Amino acid sequence: MKTSNYKRNLAAAVVTASLGFSMVVEAAVSADEAARLGAELTPFGAERNGNDSGTIPAWSPEPMAIEKVLQDEPEFTITAANYLQYTDQLIPGLEAMFEKYPDSFKMNVYPTRRTHRMPQWVYDNIRENATEATLVAGGNGVEGAYGGTAFPIPESGEELIWNHITRWRGEGQSSDVAAYGVYSDGNITYTRNQVEQKYTYYQEGQEDQWDGLNGFYFQETVEPSRRSGELLLLHEPMNPGLEPRKAWQYIPGQRRVRRAPTVAYDTPTPTSNGMAVFDETFHFNGALDRYDWTLVGKQEVFMPYNDNRFINAVDEGVEVEELFTAGHPNPDFRRWELHRAWVVEATLKEGKRHVYAKRRFYIDEDSWTVVMSEAYDGRGDLWKVNYGSPYYAEELPGVVVSGNIYQDLLSGHYYVHPYTRETFHKGGEDDFYSTQNLRRQARR
Repeated sequence: MKTSNYKRNLAAAVVTASLGFSMVVEAAVSADEAARLGAELTPFGAERNGNDSGTIPAWSPEPMAIEKVLQDEPEFTITAANYLQYTDQLIPGLEAMFEKYPDSFKMNVYPTRRTHRMPQWVYDNIRENATEATLVAGGNGVEGAYGGTAFPIPESGEELIWNHITRWRGEGQSSDVAAYGVYSDGNITYTRNQVEQKYTYYQEGQEDQWDGLNGFYFQETVEPSRRSGELLLLHEPMNPGLEPRKAWQYIPGQRRVRRAPTVAYDTPTPTSNGMAVFDETFHFNGALDRYDWTLVGKQEVFMPYNDNRFINAVDEGVEVEELFTAGHPNPDFRRWELHRAWVVEATLKEGKRHVYAKRRFYIDEDSWTVVMSEAYDGRGDLWKVNYGSPYYAEELPGVVVSGNIYQDLLSGHYYVHPYTRETFHKGGEDDFYSTQNLRRQARR
């Protein structure tokens, strides 16, 4: 057992029981089951072997240079004229894109490159998590996990979503984040934020000092000028069923730091001009308590992958208007590959409120990241399809997602966020993410 977590887990059990939650929703797997990691499964829990047709290769622990990946040429292109041949590997949201934009939307499909890998210390933590991590608070929290994918051999929809929440993104990041709102007529709005993040859950060798949080998030708005100087601070819990997200905002016109409890669920994000809500950032984040979660299964699907060219395009001189065209991003800059994905469906609970009555998530088996998702309205009609831009960060190492596209199939608008290439680091001092420092930053 991870002795550093024992007292914390015991205390959480007492508090959870007193609040009427079921302490353990899913048990950790057995040692025999965990022994599959590093054998027929990769060290992080994906199928090591390729598929029978050879279109998905076996995973290799040897790193692959991104320069080699970028030399690939498309193997074929899916268009409105031929997409019905590929419906077994297309999610409904992408089929809807071909139907809505038959003259412009296409998918250039490249060889599948399973580039995701992580440091050995993360693999070691994942192996421990397999036999120790459990869901608590009705699936709305995790105990017994640290520094790696929480449930590498998942058995429920909740466990899979927690794998997304605990995905590897390094120990910390700095980002100059652009966000674009692209309207159906081609008009583009632009927001720019400076972001610092520290994943306290992912600090190498620091488990004994861990505070039990998933991480910290600090954001300063730079553009547009009317919002310049706005600040946002988040403390992300590992158990939102017991300890909800803590959020603070500073708005220059109000000249004070205040709590921001609405930075969650289906509150529209200010950078999106109403095109996205808080808990669909990176497809899903925050508390799970408004939905019932179902593990649908595993499926081979076409998804964006190794999309470094798209992520680097503006930095390499491509005009924003050329990249973010009306209707959808310019498909000539996108790379699609065939990968295996876990499929999870979320259905709104009786008596709960959310603008999305049903959601479906497609989780890459290697990186445990939700790469694509769909959202349905209260009538059961498909409303949105969201797809990210996983890119290979050799320096991390790992595949991380940026450049998420939130595509409104009804209005024809779409939102791009965060469009950035992160700089990875240790995350800095915890004091930087304190409310005291937030107030100091506000007085600058």
